[in-house]
Amino acid sequence: MLARDLIRDSLLEIGVGSIGDDLDGDEADLALRFLVGMVDAFQADVGLLEFNYRVPFACVPNQQARTIGPTGDFVYAGSRPLWIASMMVTPVGEDVSIPVLPYSPNEWADQRMKSLTSEWPWRYHYEKYSATLGRFEFWPIPTTAAVLTIGIPFPLTTPVTLDTDLAFRPGGYLEAWRLNLAKRLVRPFERAVEPANLREDAEKAINVIRNMNHESPDPVRFDGSLTTRGGYDIISNQYQAK
Repeated sequence: MLARDLIRDSLLEIGVGSIGDDLDGDEADLALRFLVGMVDAFQADVGLLEFNYRVPFACVPNQQARTIGPTGDFVYAGSRPLWIASMMVTPVGEDVSIPVLPYSPNEWADQRMKSLTSEWPWRYHYEKYSATLGRFEFWPIPTTAAVLTIGIPFPLTTPVTLDTDLAFRPGGYLEAWRLNLAKRLVRPFERAVEPANLREDAEKAINVIRNMNHESPDPVRFDGSLTTRGGYDIISNQYQAK
């Protein structure tokens, strides 16, 4: 479905226009901006993403920092991942994968042995690098081309123009987008009264997707046990206070 067709159907939901009307001009541009904003909000909601890619990337020996995105060191079709769902590493010559744990920003800042090396990384820090790129910093710095398998959210298609082809996957996505866009267009198109049950129908359509995606992994978090107990931590080679 083209973006213009989705917008036209959403406007019909709130009583704007009629079947067969052309969609052009300032009103079309306004509705497109609202659609882009809705998709951007959906991208940050793990319950609205169908599944996570698990994409293999090879470490580059003696390189600690690696960017990820459409033009990054790790080339990924979508924009920079907003979060990482999981990370595993398979050492060179091995078949068994090992979890790679995340650093919190404070933990990474406090890591004094950032230049430590090993055949493969044990932990990583992930941060926004630019509007389209994220950046990993691995610890220890890998000395081999061990393979990382990174769980990355599957991005939704962001419309660029009215003629962007929105390839909806099965499972209720089209219905959820149409009704939720209609709900958002009530105010800018000055509908005095929201159509009966629109809000309820839009919420039900979103819940269909959430229920379908309920097994999608949440964003991985750093291990709080490393920062909530006192004592010496052999992984970070630091004393961790309570």
